[in-house]
Amino acid sequence: MDENTGARVIDQEVCVGCQTCLAACVFAPAASRIKYNPETNTCIKCDLCGGDPLCVKRCPLGASQLSWEEYTVVRPGIDDYVEKSTEGALEGVTFTKEYSGPHAGKAMDEQDWALVAADGGVQVKGQVTSSDGADLRVKMHCDFKDASGNVLGSSEEHMWCMSIHEHLPLEFSFAIDDPSQIAEVVLVGDISYWVKGVDEEY
Repeated sequence: MDENTGARVIDQEVCVGCQTCLAACVFAPAASRIKYNPETNTCIKCDLCGGDPLCVKRCPLGASQLSWEEYTVVRPGIDDYVEKSTEGALEGVTFTKEYSGPHAGKAMDEQDWALVAADGGVQVKGQVTSSDGADLRVKMHCDFKDASGNVLGSSEEHMWCMSIHEHLPLEFSFAIDDPSQIAEVVLVGDISYWVKGVDEEY
């Protein structure tokens, strides 16, 4: 990660031009943000132009803006981010992600996840965003584990339909008498395409 801009970049001194990253990209090959440079035999990707991205600077309508808190291009007046720090978050809880489905790579986490105490248990709070070219159906629940890896239980499962670039604040509830037992929260998601007008949010 670039220390100045927060952009995820490819180390040109380490890259050997194998193009594995390009083949793995969900937009590969034509629309991938990763490009292969035959002159240097390395792969490159957007580095936010060193902190002054031209796509933002030259947009004639001001539709592209850079949020330095989230390191992503956002639409002014449309995208509302959940707070970066969540009040009352429980410390020492590890979050892991297990997204599956044909379009798992198109649901991005752009927000820190937090576990907070609630009446009768806990709540998991966070956010998922749909990336380029994806109207997604996101079916998710959370598994809760103790320090030994034993499953304490699962939250309810929800399904949402997301449009391109939509930021979806999420909240999952789990009833437990002693929240301090929870050492790990596993975000379990099945990500597929949403055919508009067919699936409904529930």
